[in-house]
Amino acid sequence: MTRKIINRKFLLFLSLIMALAGFAQEPVSDDSEPTVEEEKEDAVREELVDENFEKIRDLKFDYGKMGNVFTAVASLDLKEEFKEPDYEILNGIDFKDLDGKKAGALDLVVWDNKKKEAAKVFLVKASANFPRALKIGEKQVNLFKTMLEDRDIGDMDSRNYPFRVFRVYEFRNIDHFGIIGLKGAVEKGWEREVDLTRDEAMALQRLIVHGKDEDEEADPES
Repeated sequence: MTRKIINRKFLLFLSLIMALAGFAQEPVSDDSEPTVEEEKEDAVREELVDENFEKIRDLKFDYGKMGNVFTAVASLDLKEEFKEPDYEILNGIDFKDLDGKKAGALDLVVWDNKKKEAAKVFLVKASANFPRALKIGEKQVNLFKTMLEDRDIGDMDSRNYPFRVFRVYEFRNIDHFGIIGLKGAVEKGWEREVDLTRDEAMALQRLIVHGKDEDEEADPES
């Protein structure tokens, strides 16, 4: 009788050990792993990248900076809304203090050709940290507004338009300041977004700077 009890306890103990061993071998699920839907959403849309490549590669932007890829695509969106010949979309307008030191830049300016002045200004933020990027953008807008109201802006110019003269008074009647984010910004409460992820912008930047064959492996038989 005693031997049966001992054997029964031993079998229970052995079963417990085997169960624990099996649990240890079972892979632990990682909640941070992307779902199938998320993987599809985050995948680089090659057709979109190629389409934008053809549209922006010859525009006046320094594509050594990835943020300018977003700004270039955003400028095309604005051109669809503010059409020529009534409007012109300018980019990279610097404003300087009274000592001639650069204080900031206006990424995109909707220029009213009839009134010959700036109508709207947009900053473009290429960060996936939406709250922080929005806060930085708002701070930059407020800096420009304050310097304009206090008459602390000494000069405005752009290397993209070397033969064009911009005067401070041409920026005094701006009726709207906006901030444009990357894909997903509108869901976070932003006004506008560029339909590009950071990965897509990086792929687009590589195409423009290095050409279409940069990522292709050389043929070993060639």
